[in-house]
Amino acid sequence: MRSILAFTLTAFLLFSACTKTTTEAYSFNPAAYYPYAVENIRDYDLDSFSYDWSTGDLIQFHFMVRERVVGKFVDLSGKEALRVEQFISRDSGRSYEVYAVHTINVDETGMQRVEDNQRYLKMVSPVVKRKKWDGNLYNNLGYREYQYYAVKAPFSNNYKEYADCVHVMQQNDSSFIAQEKKMEIYAASTGLVYKMEKNVTFDQVTDKVEGYILEWNLRNYWEK
Repeated sequence: MRSILAFTLTAFLLFSACTKTTTEAYSFNPAAYYPYAVENIRDYDLDSFSYDWSTGDLIQFHFMVRERVVGKFVDLSGKEALRVEQFISRDSGRSYEVYAVHTINVDETGMQRVEDNQRYLKMVSPVVKRKKWDGNLYNNLGYREYQYYAVKAPFSNNYKEYADCVHVMQQNDSSFIAQEKKMEIYAASTGLVYKMEKNVTFDQVTDKVEGYILEWNLRNYWEK
């Protein structure tokens, strides 16, 4: 009887350990939330909200952005990188033009993305709630605190619900007259599903709101 109980207990502990290790390895690895590969295509809705400086009225512009992972190469640091090309449509998808070219490095330490010739440390390992790091570590823009605001959290954008997401807060400064906020949300096995940038100021002299809000929502995603 004791042998049976000991065997059962050992099997249970081994199963629990394996299950926990698998779950943690997936959840705590940035690559799980940034599974970018050659030939991936992602379509985003890009909405721009701008406050007219003279009237304070909110003006909305809508664009479509297609993002393609077009190839691999070895960058100047000797690391394997992905080349990402973005194309923007200003006429509801009837025609596209080149919008931007980015590069991505994903390894066991985290994920870096080069945008507008600046390298940002978008995610670090392990993915743990409230963990903080310098998002500008690899550029000369000065210290910028990034933080995992939420981990394994559900999120719904305008098109789909995601059960396992990581919310990265890149900036969250506010006062009585201004708010600056930047946030990106990544879904497991999908990548970036939502991005928001807000820079709004209340002009006490004119009594009007100035600034802008940008929102990206993933609408379609194709794997290779």
